[in-house]
Amino acid sequence: MQSGIEEEGTPKGWRMKNQSESIALHEAIKRGHEEIGLQLLDIDEETAMIGNGAGESPLYLAAKSGLRMLVLRILKCPRFSSEGPNGRSPLHSAVINRNLGICEMLIQSLPHLPKQTDKFGKTAIHYAAAEAAMKMPPTRKKTAEKTIHLLLSADPSSATIPDEHGVSPPLLAAAKGNIRLLKTLLSYSPDCYYLLNSEGQNAIHLAVLHSRSKMLKFLIKRPEFEGLANEVDDGGNTYLHFAAAKCNPGIVRLLLECQGVDLNITNKDGHTCLDALPSRKGLRLRIVKSMIESRVRANLKGRPFRGR
Repeated sequence: MQSGIEEEGTPKGWRMKNQSESIALHEAIKRGHEEIGLQLLDIDEETAMIGNGAGESPLYLAAKSGLRMLVLRILKCPRFSSEGPNGRSPLHSAVINRNLGICEMLIQSLPHLPKQTDKFGKTAIHYAAAEAAMKMPPTRKKTAEKTIHLLLSADPSSATIPDEHGVSPPLLAAAKGNIRLLKTLLSYSPDCYYLLNSEGQNAIHLAVLHSRSKMLKFLIKRPEFEGLANEVDDGGNTYLHFAAAKCNPGIVRLLLECQGVDLNITNKDGHTCLDALPSRKGLRLRIVKSMIESRVRANLKGRPFRGR
């Protein structure tokens, strides 16, 4: 292999950096010139270790650009960098740019990548889950779902890793109301049903907070819900505190029908769910207040609740 440095210590042409601190290999990759990139690596494999001014390694750029042969070639180098901007890995890059084939190659060679977090505490599956939770063309959604299956097959525990805000992929799915996504995550990691965010809120809290009635129905019908009817967050709020505050009759009805629900729990402000009702007047408020009071009376008389 030829050395990338002249005897006088001056970099050879392929190691010279431009104003963006990119060498020839970086520029070839960014322009999609895969053959040139392969030739440059054959000349000097050590360039696989060099990042540009944006903190992008050749492997990161190749994964981002979807250059499969170049990714494979770099992975065969004795030494290479896998760094990316904001702490992102090449797997983050491949997922964000929907390069499923490259995701497979990276996971096979670098099995630790599914758990690697970026500057924001997000793993690759955070980005795949965010994509799958969005409204998008069927082909893009299918790619996102395949990516999630691939990442979870490689490391199911990656589904439980929270980002800097304490949000893990299952909690994101609950907040977005994406039942299909949450089912997939639970099938690989059943315990993710019990995950909490940085405010001590679980998937049920988030489904209520975001008015996801179908998601709430899915969650409370699962066997894991047993014993969780009165879970509180760090502020002492139950699901009913949030449902009452949002004055959502459908959500309130679903929760009141849950066995063992306690309407007398007070949060850290000393408020029950009735106290959490908004002060504004209106039909929704009257309906929700009537439903909660009806459940209170039913409890006192030992009768089952019958929502209106």
